[in-house]
Amino acid sequence: MNRRKVNLLEGPILKNLIILAAPLMATAFVQMTYNFVDMAWLGQLGTNEVAAAGAGGIYNWLASALASIARVGTNVFAAQYFGAKEEKNMQDTIKSGLYLVIGFAALYFTLIQIFSPQLIGFYELEPKVHDMGVIYLRAVAIGYLFQFLNPLLSSIYNSIGDSVRPFKMNTIGLIINIALDPILIFGFGPIPAMGILGAALATVFAQFVVTILFLIDAFKSKNEVYDGIKYGVAKLESIVDIFKMGFPAGMQSALHASISLVLNKFVALYGSIPLAVYTIGTNIESISYVTTEGFQGGIIAFVGQNYGARKFHRLKEAIKKSLLVVGGIGLLATFILIFFRNDLFKLFLPDDPVAIQMGAGFLLILGLSQFFMSIEIGGSGVFHGLGLTKIPSTISIIFNLLRIPLALLLMQYFDFYGVWMAVTISSIFKGTISNYIIYRKYHNMG
Repeated sequence: MNRRKVNLLEGPILKNLIILAAPLMATAFVQMTYNFVDMAWLGQLGTNEVAAAGAGGIYNWLASALASIARVGTNVFAAQYFGAKEEKNMQDTIKSGLYLVIGFAALYFTLIQIFSPQLIGFYELEPKVHDMGVIYLRAVAIGYLFQFLNPLLSSIYNSIGDSVRPFKMNTIGLIINIALDPILIFGFGPIPAMGILGAALATVFAQFVVTILFLIDAFKSKNEVYDGIKYGVAKLESIVDIFKMGFPAGMQSALHASISLVLNKFVALYGSIPLAVYTIGTNIESISYVTTEGFQGGIIAFVGQNYGARKFHRLKEAIKKSLLVVGGIGLLATFILIFFRNDLFKLFLPDDPVAIQMGAGFLLILGLSQFFMSIEIGGSGVFHGLGLTKIPSTISIIFNLLRIPLALLLMQYFDFYGVWMAVTISSIFKGTISNYIIYRKYHNMG
């Protein structure tokens, strides 16, 4: 069995939470850097390649949303069963989560291969950019099985208090991606230059290696993941329970991605440069988003285990301290995005002053929402750990939907900047309301 775990049921709360969450944040940062590396190298080719990757990237977000149904449901039940010491139920949860995520990956891969031209065609881009977007999307889809499996396996490890191994495995994948990107994009020796296709294939191979490393570790260490894999056949009831638990979070993420697809279309109306700026800007902004999501994984495990063990006093303290930490991450992100906005964008498009100016405006606008976005993500972790996945999903869905009419209104006065202003305004409302509901439940807990 795996012994490199943090005891979340005993000991100092903040210390143990940080020990667990630090590798999770680092893992999330590694996963974010996959996109950073691709955008940095593609930016050397030009804005058309970046715009094409951005057009295809939104459908990869939808892939992650679908995978999150299995990931969130498995994470919640695994943490609670681990805290309650219900080993058989936990084994069945892991097996069922794996069945579910593999089925989702196969379904989504098939849809992407068939409908890629129509999906990229939604943006009405110039033919050259459209064709590159189709190539990129179809190539990335080859690795959906690994893209779906890796977050699920990471979340299972996290649920049992082991966040170090996922970090190490994902870091190895990042190193491979960094090494392969320039080779496959620009060519090297007998390897021809593949352009945007090379960026996609580098990511696919890196994700494949990470999956292999997870499986090797599970079978070598005979840990809980191994127990789940070898444990009989998954029960349909367990698969359904995981689906129901994770469905609100998956729908939240899918709707968020779909709304972002519409907002991307609004931005694309102004040309490929604003779309490229939006693509790069969202990757830069994800410094706070992804880091907070990493900490969210620690919150889910900590809250889930202590809720399963019925340690309510410890649970209340964990919630309070968790939200203070994520709020601090949001404030730090605000400072970085606002005061270093020009320097950050120059890293990706150093020779395009128009794009740099647009990008600086993007980061200024989005920087104002980072604190509220961070406490919304942290609050979602609290709700997920308690098994209350519908509450954060409802908040997110309502205010994300409002982004569309608000963007249409603001675009009349601020052009494409109005789209980004709508995102910031909705994020402020989401974070405020989420924190208020947690405050009310916090005082009534136990």
